[in-house]
Amino acid sequence: MPNLTLNFAAKQVSLQTWNPLLGSTILIIGVTVFGFAVADYRQQLSLNSDLQEKSSQLQNNAGLNSRKASTPLALENEIAQANLAYTQLQTPWGEIFSALETARNAQADDVALLSIKADSNKRELRISGEAKDFPRLSAFSAALSDSPMFKNIHLSNDKLNVSTVPIVVSFDLQLNWAK
Repeated sequence: MPNLTLNFAAKQVSLQTWNPLLGSTILIIGVTVFGFAVADYRQQLSLNSDLQEKSSQLQNNAGLNSRKASTPLALENEIAQANLAYTQLQTPWGEIFSALETARNAQADDVALLSIKADSNKRELRISGEAKDFPRLSAFSAALSDSPMFKNIHLSNDKLNVSTVPIVVSFDLQLNWAK
């Protein structure tokens, strides 16, 4: 029996046997598909922005239609709420806090303010706090009275807390701020 000879190198496919136009054709097809993908992407972006614009127009129209359909009572309530918000926005917080800090600084660490509640319609403040003793509370109240920012200052509640260390006086002050 004769020897079997295998020569794999002899059967190599050379690049010259490929059609030279085949590579160029594949490249052109790839670039064309990419171009169509980019064009489709831009079309989808345009469609998306058009739909968002139409959606916002519909929402605006729905808001106008619902406002037209509202009753005079509902409109009156809306105006009252807007006036209340406007009044609250006009509260002179910077001046109020500055005057409170000035009065509190006169007492150093003898008075601590715990809460401040404002009623903008009545121009009224309710201040809750603690003082080391009654004379210091009285001095704080006098310092508030000396401020041109506040008027009608009166103590609405006070309590000597013996359960805390150190013993403190809890208080509630009610006052009005000036215009």
